[in-house]
Amino acid sequence: MTLRQKDISFIKENLGDWLEELALISPVRNQQDQLERLEAIEEALEQQRRLIKRQGEQLDRRVSGIQQTIERQQESSETRLTSIRDEIEQRLSRLEKRIEATDKRSQGQEKHFPHLQEVIEQQGKDINRRISRSLLLTFLVIVVIGALIGIEVMKLITTGSLI
Repeated sequence: MTLRQKDISFIKENLGDWLEELALISPVRNQQDQLERLEAIEEALEQQRRLIKRQGEQLDRRVSGIQQTIERQQESSETRLTSIRDEIEQRLSRLEKRIEATDKRSQGQEKHFPHLQEVIEQQGKDINRRISRSLLLTFLVIVVIGALIGIEVMKLITTGSLI
């Protein structure tokens, strides 16, 4: 158990009165023994004071070490956050450039689209014209073939070879 400075002062102030009271109750046999005890008590109190002081210094060192550790961790966290923030800014910048490039391409395509649409419509008209011609030609070929077959059949009927 350690004594506080207030307790030590209280003991020093009242020790004489207590010793006088004890002297009245029981005769002082050996004042030298009492002085030695008193010196031993004072020495024990001094040792307690030194121990408390050393513990306080150790506690201060520990607190200081913990504060330094916390500061290093905060610096490390700030460095990581700064790095992450920079990386995010770089990515956003690249993304903005890509968006701008896409917008430019889109605008170029929008300019080209009406022309492309005209080309497609013209090609559609050309294909329709070709199909119409092909159908007409196919129809004429079928009619001619049908007429030729009809003529041959008529020839066979008139000659009597078909029957």
